[in-house]
Amino acid sequence: MFDYYEYINTSQIITFHNLSTKSLIRDLSRAIGLDYISGDRFSKSIPFSLELSMEDIFKKYLSVRSFISSNEKSLDIWKISTKIEGVYASISKHAGGVVISKNNIFNITPILFDDEDCVTQYEKTILQEIGLLKFDFLGLKTISIINLTISMIPEKSTGEFNIDDYHTYKMINNLETDLVFQLESNGMKKMIKRSPIENIFDIIFYLSLFRPGPIQSGCVNIFLNRKNNLEETYFPYKEENFLFLKIFLSYTHGIIIFQEQIVAIIQTFFECTMYDSEKIFRIMISNSINELNLLFEIFKKKCTKLKLSNFKLLKLFYLIVVFAGYSFNRTHAHSYAKIVYQTAFLKANYLLEYCISNIYIDQLLGLDLDRIIFNLKIIGVFFYKPDINLSDENFKIYKNGILFGFSVIKFIDEDFIDRILYYRNKIFFLIV
Repeated sequence: MFDYYEYINTSQIITFHNLSTKSLIRDLSRAIGLDYISGDRFSKSIPFSLELSMEDIFKKYLSVRSFISSNEKSLDIWKISTKIEGVYASISKHAGGVVISKNNIFNITPILFDDEDCVTQYEKTILQEIGLLKFDFLGLKTISIINLTISMIPEKSTGEFNIDDYHTYKMINNLETDLVFQLESNGMKKMIKRSPIENIFDIIFYLSLFRPGPIQSGCVNIFLNRKNNLEETYFPYKEENFLFLKIFLSYTHGIIIFQEQIVAIIQTFFECTMYDSEKIFRIMISNSINELNLLFEIFKKKCTKLKLSNFKLLKLFYLIVVFAGYSFNRTHAHSYAKIVYQTAFLKANYLLEYCISNIYIDQLLGLDLDRIIFNLKIIGVFFYKPDINLSDENFKIYKNGILFGFSVIKFIDEDFIDRILYYRNKIFFLIV
């Protein structure tokens, strides 16, 4: 993208990370000199909440108030914490975000330089507001691996995959997910262990749920319990006979997971067009207090005929806003799930071709091959040492394993490899 659109028209995107209550308490405890055990206990006494401020936590939880009043250092830590709560602690680059401009991007947004990369100093929402086009480029390495693997398998030249392949799901549910896109982490393996993946839709749900918001809110536990029939599926506000909520949430066990569900709920409650419901959704995830207050007043007027108390209306509105922040785009999840399944299918059915593709792409990217080769040996892939009469430039399938290529041998350049291959066609090298 940078080469095609030129560096003066493209940039990566900054992300800001603020000080969360728990990490703030832990860091300040260490800085002020509270002993480790007390600092850890203090931090763990703070309930996780994306919505409650420190003032709200203080009012709501007796255990927190008791700990603060237990000693002078704890009180000092709390006082300082309330003053710097929400302050940005660090910056980083968006995982796959790139903005493209038709004009010189340096004239549109402030830029900072990180090594050789340029990064916008405006975050993604502001960049979109000022008219820059934002793209998310994720999984490109994985797509290259998939395409390379397919090119090595004649019968898979069409790129079509059987989405009900027994071997693929067996491998996933045996937790043999190393080198499988998005399923490698211990957290994802724990989810699969609790409730095996049965079809492509489960992959879509798991990818959408395995994110900080849903995990920390407890949605993942509820979803898995309901999926395993350990807990009855409950639809919010069923006592008010909001049947449309059951329609929107029936396929996700009564839990709001996708942005599309939120948009449909907004459209129903606000009695607006799909376009306007999208705009309202954007306001909800912006976390602007003033805009949310105005939105709540509109919500109350629209919901007058529901004859709900102010408390219930506020609770319902709060539910929608909270899940708007957690929700994931379903079309994105579908795209990711397709890549997940393809990598799992190739690993389950064409292990050696898939492993060679992973090694080759890592080699092109200049990554450390020792790590991937070590991991492949753990899962049972056998590697043959380089052989002057058998090896090619790159790794290749040999017998029931993988034969090292000449390109990984130090101090051997491409010209020397070409000469070996040229003379090898004429003579057999005798190894003494």
